[in-house]
Amino acid sequence: MRELEQEALAAIREARDLEALKTLKARYLGKKGLLTQEMKALASLPLEERKAKGQALNALKEAIERALEEREKALVEKELRRALERERQDVSLPGVEVFTGDSTPSPSWSGSWWRSSAPWATRRWKAPRWKASSSTLTP
Repeated sequence: MRELEQEALAAIREARDLEALKTLKARYLGKKGLLTQEMKALASLPLEERKAKGQALNALKEAIERALEEREKALVEKELRRALERERQDVSLPGVEVFTGDSTPSPSWSGSWWRSSAPWATRRWKAPRWKASSSTLTP
């Protein structure tokens, strides 16, 4: 059991990414994991031996879970630092000028031009009423 603990903790320390960590978690703590198989084997042991081995297995399971969580936090932090480094921007460079104007002149631009070229802007426009005939719509 001591060998299993050393093997598991060493493999967790050497995990390079979250995918490898997920694989290790499945290998040791998964449904068909090594630790799960050891716990299933407890049923065949006598009561006193089962208690002692059960406590040791639970302690091992907690140690592996704790190591997995710590390594996951470290890997996530490392990935975040890499992402921030890739996305770093040089704030000393000049910014990009963005044109915020419009292609259509506004009424405040030239009031007289606006009223002379847009007759609907000064008087109310009424939509034509459509009559439905048998073949086409006519105003």
